[in-house]
Amino acid sequence: MAKTIPQLGFHYFPDDQHFTDQDLYTWLPILASLEARWLTLRASARRAIPENFIKGLMEAGIEPIIHIPHPVGIMDESSLRPILEAYARWGVRFVIIYDRPNLRDHWANDAWHKKGLVERFVDIALPTLQLVRSSGLMPVLPPLEPGGDYWDTAFLEGVLRSIKRRRRESLLRDLNISFYAWTYDRPEDWGIGGPEKWDSARPYMRNQESQDHRGFRIFDWYDSLALNSTGQLMPLICVGAGSNQRYAVSDSAQHEQSTLAIIKTLEDGNLPPTVRNINFYLLSCDSHHSDHENAWFPSIEAPIATVHALRKYLSSSKQVARKPLRHYVLLPEGTDIQDVVTHDGVAEILRKLSPVVGYSPFEAQLAQTVTLVGDQDAVTALIEQDLLKAGCTVKRISPEIQPKLVDEKTIEKEDHVQALIHRLVGQNSGREK
Repeated sequence: MAKTIPQLGFHYFPDDQHFTDQDLYTWLPILASLEARWLTLRASARRAIPENFIKGLMEAGIEPIIHIPHPVGIMDESSLRPILEAYARWGVRFVIIYDRPNLRDHWANDAWHKKGLVERFVDIALPTLQLVRSSGLMPVLPPLEPGGDYWDTAFLEGVLRSIKRRRRESLLRDLNISFYAWTYDRPEDWGIGGPEKWDSARPYMRNQESQDHRGFRIFDWYDSLALNSTGQLMPLICVGAGSNQRYAVSDSAQHEQSTLAIIKTLEDGNLPPTVRNINFYLLSCDSHHSDHENAWFPSIEAPIATVHALRKYLSSSKQVARKPLRHYVLLPEGTDIQDVVTHDGVAEILRKLSPVVGYSPFEAQLAQTVTLVGDQDAVTALIEQDLLKAGCTVKRISPEIQPKLVDEKTIEKEDHVQALIHRLVGQNSGREK
């Protein structure tokens, strides 16, 4: 049986016109043959994608990411809320409002030229993010153009620092960041290690001796930026990735080689645990559209060579997913680790399996098996779904553990525990491969 790559996905069409039952019937077998687990869907702010299409994808094990590229400006909450609430009822988790707000022509009414661009974007984005969250969805910052008219790393840093300065801690805890990961015909490991490795990289400047974030490994740079701006890592959602003809003209062999190198990166688990998915651009496109040259399926009958190469690679890949940790016990936030480990069920796991114990869902994704401690109120079903998508075997035990009130001493203790967990992760990664 071919190995499943849980982060693998595609960007569907670059418009909102292909959501009929016939479209679903046509594309589901193709997506299945490519082992797709995620799909970016371009949508409108005026009407929802049909329920049958959304549920058909989800029943096939494909998670939709709905992207509404509305020009940057105030959204009409009264018309948008019913659409968002419908998506939430159908099981959608991620709806992204706006697209590349660091580009001049993506702003409504020539608003780009006014002063304080980043702060004005935050003024616009915050009500929309809160609306998305109150509708039962996960809030997601829109993707930026790598580089862009306003340098994307500077733009994102300003947005995150502004949200933190406005004391929206609750929003920051739930926030996801979306991104594009174009290769620009550079190697798939271009910029790996982020700014900590390439500390001479500067906005708007090309340094022949340094690599930068404008490549597939852009997520390494966004990880560092989020941590430095807010003190925390955030989940990253890929809207589109790969070799895009708008930025570099790739021949067929180069496109195939680049794609398979990225697939190998996914298969080997060489992505940060914050990266939820990689969605290759572009599944298909109408012949008259400007992005037609980027389509993997210019027509159903005649896919590009990369499709055949990927199918061959997936069918021949039989190695078991490699994860650095054998077992992780995931505790609910706010519980005292000393109280939990004395429970009979947890104590037995600790005694027999010597797992890593911690509070981080991201770290848990590094384990082959994850034991969730607590019911779905303590460790949510969304966390469980993410672990399953990451290829983990998930078990749950539900001891009666009361969360403790968080005070300064508790925070200090949890910081100490987290430091211990990080050391354990390092130790286990060496001995459990």
